[in-house]
Amino acid sequence: YVENQRVILKAIGAHIHKAIVAAGLNAHAPEGGFYILLDFMQYRETLNKMGIYTDTEICSKVLADTGVALLPGISFGLPPEALCARLAYVDFDGKQALDDINQHGWSEKFTAKHAKKMSTGIQNLGIYLKQY
Repeated sequence: YVENQRVILKAIGAHIHKAIVAAGLNAHAPEGGFYILLDFMQYRETLNKMGIYTDTEICSKVLADTGVALLPGISFGLPPEALCARLAYVDFDGKQALDDINQHGWSEKFTAKHAKKMSTGIQNLGIYLKQY
C-alpha cells in the first residue's frame, strides 16, 4: 500500500510539475509529499496593476476567477509579499488509483487519467495569468 502510494504521488507530482512549467509558472519539482509551491513573482508588476500585492489576494482572485484553490505562502511562514502559494495535487480518486496501479501498474496513461482534472485547472490558471 505505502509503496503504491509513493509511486502514485511521485508520478502525479512529476506530471503536475510539467503542467505548471508548460503553463508558464515557476515551481520546484516535488521531492515528496503531495504539494508544490508556486511562485507568482514574475507576475508581480501585472498583479500590482490589478491591485494585488499579497499571496492571500492572489489566492482569493484565482479561486474566484478560475476555480483553482491555492493556499497562500503566509500560511507556511513565508512573507505575504513573496507571492507564493501552495497547490496540493491530490484531487483524484485514491481508491481508483490504487486499484488501477495494482491491476495494471504505472504508465503515462495512468498518470494522465488520474491527473486530468488537476492538469486542466493548471492550464486554465496559466491562460488566466497570460491574459493580463
